[in-house]
Parts: sequence; structure tokens; C-alpha cells
Amino acid sequence: MKKRLLSGLLALCLLAFSLPVTGQGAEASLEEGVEKPGVDVKIPIETVRARCAGGTDYLDKYGVTREMLLAELSAHEKDNYYLGTPQKSGDWQSPKGDPSYNGSIGMNCAGFVSYVLRKCGLDAAAAIRDIRKSPSAGRWNSSRPYNELAKASNYLSWIQYGKLVAHVYESQSAMLKDGKCEKGDLVLRFWTDKFTGNDYDNHMMIFWGDSPGENKVWQNAEGRNHIGPMVNTPASAYILIKFAPKVPEPEPFAGFTDVREEDWFAQPVLFVKENGYMRGETETAFRPQNTVTRAQLVQVLYNMEGKPALPEGAEPLPFTDMEGHWALEAVSWAYAEGVSEGIGDDAFDPEGTLTREQAAVLFSRFKAYKGEIPSLNLNCLNSFIDRASISSWAEEGIAWAVQEGVLSGRGGAVLDPQGRCIRAELAQLIQNYYEPRETELPVRGGVYGTVQEDSGKVLSGAVVTLTGESGARRTARTDSRGEYGIYGLDPGVYQASAAKDGYVEAGPVEIYIGQDGAALQQDFTLEDALLAKLAALRQKFPHGKYWNHKGVPASWEAVTSTPCSHWTGASWCNSYTGKSGQVFVSNQPAIQCLGFASMISDQLFGKDAPVRTFQDFDKLRVGDHIRLTYAVHSMIVIEKGPDYVKVVEVNRDFSSCKIEWDRRIEKKDLEKFGSTVRYVTRYPD
Repeated sequence: MKKRLLSGLLALCLLAFSLPVTGQGAEASLEEGVEKPGVDVKIPIETVRARCAGGTDYLDKYGVTREMLLAELSAHEKDNYYLGTPQKSGDWQSPKGDPSYNGSIGMNCAGFVSYVLRKCGLDAAAAIRDIRKSPSAGRWNSSRPYNELAKASNYLSWIQYGKLVAHVYESQSAMLKDGKCEKGDLVLRFWTDKFTGNDYDNHMMIFWGDSPGENKVWQNAEGRNHIGPMVNTPASAYILIKFAPKVPEPEPFAGFTDVREEDWFAQPVLFVKENGYMRGETETAFRPQNTVTRAQLVQVLYNMEGKPALPEGAEPLPFTDMEGHWALEAVSWAYAEGVSEGIGDDAFDPEGTLTREQAAVLFSRFKAYKGEIPSLNLNCLNSFIDRASISSWAEEGIAWAVQEGVLSGRGGAVLDPQGRCIRAELAQLIQNYYEPRETELPVRGGVYGTVQEDSGKVLSGAVVTLTGESGARRTARTDSRGEYGIYGLDPGVYQASAAKDGYVEAGPVEIYIGQDGAALQQDFTLEDALLAKLAALRQKFPHGKYWNHKGVPASWEAVTSTPCSHWTGASWCNSYTGKSGQVFVSNQPAIQCLGFASMISDQLFGKDAPVRTFQDFDKLRVGDHIRLTYAVHSMIVIEKGPDYVKVVEVNRDFSSCKIEWDRRIEKKDLEKFGSTVRYVTRYPD
């Protein structure tokens, strides 16, 4: 049967635990030539000061930060996970309920501190390497990997050979009076020559006072982990081990603490605030990354029009979900003037997430209400590689917004019409409406068409191939309607063919569309293709839904509106074993965030794509997998800037597999995890 190719032209976790307090640390020794301490051995405090003097680095160099530690312990002050962990002979740092770190259940003082640090991203291997540089570092029970960190005496070696900043005090009271203690700092109680009793043990604690002078610590003492006063002996020195000083908070901009002058959205936020079109979600927070709802945008348009009265004879709202709603006046005006409609079934869905295409349509209707819509040219949409993702009802509205410079793409020739609109973007749309920017369309070309038999029957699953003059090939597979699209092409003549169960007639296709008729200059890249795939995945796995197998067939495609409970009693709610996740062999099969990231990775690159790991932030690209090994969380990069990434993820809060798109993470925050952050790529080179 003869078949033909018809084509048209287009342009295109952190897992938190909790803790118990004291325990017998190990015997103390300082350096070769110093006698192993016993009850009669005296170690001058001057010697301790000499060993701790001159440090220039902070605990942060090992991947753990004060912020991580405070978050970890604060989340578990009242639960029982660490609390009550017994001290047992033969083990030193396995909390009740999780003996996996070292063996049987039990903790000592330094084992408790070690466990907390490692849960907060500590590069334990690097810490132990520095401890072992000391000839006197204790290595008892070395078959258990973290015992060096569970020996309080070894923290002195860590200070010395890790070049850590530490302060030495002759007494507990001297330390508390000095004003240098900060919540989260480590405190080592150590011997001095003032020792007179028969307790020759050293002790590790985590300072937990709300002020520098408050005698309050997390510690393993009295056979359990708890918060309380420090274990104290008058004969001891106290050593305060520091985290890096706090970086000063940036100056608020436009009166908001979460807007910085250098942010891309800073001027739009200032514009909308000064003109009364938008305000912060609180007096001091604009919340630029929060999602805009349908009601919020209608309220903004109502504000832009000066909150007019309803026109005479306006019909009452037909929407059953608007009664008593805070935006009732705005929605009533917008409906009466034809600016906004409902979603069907007598519903307006005021709290529904606003998509970018919905925002564009509402702005275009607002412009039409004012009688100022220019003629439209839908060809401007052909410059975007996700052109096919635009809903038919939204094409004219988006064409107006793009043509007039109100709406632009999200980079890489991606418009992302189905993506959620955030408050920062809404502020930019408003400013663009009043102060239009020059339209800058991405320079791309493409082809879209249908494969069908002579009888007119469409051919689904056919492989369409375009071969350029240079020999470069691009392929696509037709969908159930026989349609395909290949975007991001340079101008020129391509040989097009389609194949399924045998040869299909081929012919030339000329690609010539460009911005204002100019020749296309940019090459289509793999990253462009990934962005187009991500736009489709965003629709398949919507923001705010749940990646949830419970109550539905056990499929990686399952998405529901209800949270999952993770453990069903027989298996985990979500799992997926892909190559990206198999890098972390101890987490197989991959569940929850790791499973989701592995699945997205396979969807982007294919299951047979190679797998490589690296740790250089600057080499991250769209589609790469970020794995926080000690923080136990996985994400996929959907946007990459010089000093930030945006990600898609599930189970961010470790309570349900909620799907979240567009969280922004700064480079400096990722780098705080040190060697415990791993990047996984599927790119071929």
C-alpha cells in the first residue's frame, strides 16, 4: 500500500531525626610525647591552647553547616527518634530505631554528635582522614567505620589537623561569659592541670542556648540523648568549635526581605508595589516564587482598572464556588466585562493554579476590554519548540502577549504555556503591559505534519526522519493521530521520510521560517529537546499533584490528587529502578524522590543513555540529577543559571510524594553540602 508524508511548515530528605545525651567519651591524649591520661596525669591548659590555636577553617568545610544542624535538631526536639537511645557497651552511635550506621543500638556523647553531623551532610571520610593525621588518634574497634568520630578525645586532633577555629576556656563559666557561643556550635569538655577528681572522661555536646550565656546543650548524658545543662567538672577546659560566621542578610528591596536589588524581578516588584497593582503576601515578604491563583490575577486586573463599579444591568455570577470569596467583586467585574470566564459546570475555580497561557489570555482580554488589540500574527508562536503545547483556545491570547512583548519564553526557545505562573512573573507581566519590551523571538525553525496512507488513514507510530544537507538527522515518532513535530531547525532543504513496517515515500521539505524572515543561525541542541520534553512532562506530572501508586495501578505514570502514606505495610508507595538511580546502590529499588528523579531522567534521555557522576556545579545542565546523599533527596534540573538551578522533585517535605516544579536553589546552598552532593548526568559527553 502506498503511503505518503504530508507536512506543513512551522517555527518552532531533609530527612530529620531526633536525639538523646552523655556517655563516656574515650580517654584523652594530645600528641606523641604526652603520657596517656590517667587520673593522676595533668595536661596544662597552655598545651590545649597551643593545639587549638591558629585555626582558619570552620566545620562548614566538611559539608555541614549551622543551618542544617539547627534544622535537623529543631525538627526533633519533641519526638522520640533519638530520645531515650541507650548507651550500650560495644557500640557508640546507632540511635534507637536505626542501627544501620554502626551496628547494634547504642550511643555515647561523641557518637551522638557524630551521628547528628553526618545526618546534616558531614563528609565523615574527610574528617576521619584529618583525625588520623595525629599519631595519637584513637582507632578502637576500627572495623566500625565511624568510631574515630565517636571518641571525644579525637575532636582535639580534628581541630588541630583540620585547622578548625576553636576557642579554649579554663572553665565553663568563662566560656559562657565570653559571648562567642552560638546555637549549634560544638563544645568539648577537656582535661586540664586543674583536674583533681577521679572522672578522667572527655565529653562532647552541641550548644543549644538561645543566647551566648545560656547553659543549655544537646548531649548524650545520663544514659540518654536530651536537652539540658552541660555536663560540668571544675577541673576541665572547655573548647568551643565553630561554624562559619553568618553571612549578612542582603538589604531588603522595595520593602521586602525576600527581594534583592540584583534579582531579575526586583524592578517589576517595585513597579507593581508603587502603583498599587500587587502587594506582598505579608508586610515584609513578597514571596516571588509562590504560585498565582486565578482569583489573584483577576484581582490584579481589577486593581489595574481602578476597581470600577459593576456596569448597569450586570447579570449575577453563575459560579457556585465564589460565594463569600475575597475576590468576589473583582471576579464579578471581570465576568460582566468579558475579561474572565469560568471553567465550566458553574465553577470559576478561584484557587486554581494559574498557568502561563491562562495569564496571557486574561491580559489579552483586558487589553481588548480597553479596545486596544492590534492585528495578530500567529506565526510568532512558531519560534517556540513547545508550540504544540499551547491550547487551541489560548493561541490568540498568547500570540498577542508574545507579539506585544508582554510574555517571553523561559529560555532555550521554550514558552512553557502549561507551566504555573509565579508571583515574580506576574509582576513582570504587569510592568511589560505598561512598559512593553522589544519583542525578542527565539530564532528557530521546524516542521509539523501528518503521516497517512493514500486511503486517508493516519499512520501512528511511524518514525519520521529529516536529513539536512550536512547529513545531520533528526527524528520524531507520530502520535495516535499520525501527527509529528520536529523543531529547532536551521533553514535549508531537508529530505523527509517516514517508516513503519517498510519503506514510506520520501520527499524534500524546505525549512525557511525565521524571525522577520531572517535566516536561522542557531543550532538545535540536545538541551532544547530536553526543555521540550520537560514541558510535556510538566503536563503529565502537574505541580501540586502526587506521584502515587496507592489505590491506582502500580505504574510510574500514576498521578493522583491525594497524598500517599509511603509505606503500605508490604511495599513502598512509589518505586522506579532506572539507571540514574542505580548509581546509589544502597537505595535500590529507588523509591519516592530518587525513583521520581530516575524516572524523569529516563523519560528525558532514554533508558539506555550512559550514566556519569561529577561534583562541579558549573558543569550542571538541564536534565541532570542532583542527589544529596546525606540529606537523602533527589531532584532533576529544569533550568540552570550561573549561580542557581531550578528543579522538579517529589517528597520534598518527606511526608508525601507531592510533585513540585520550579524550586530555585542557589549554588552557594548546594555547595554547603560539600562532597555529599552528587550530580548524575546522562549527556553523551
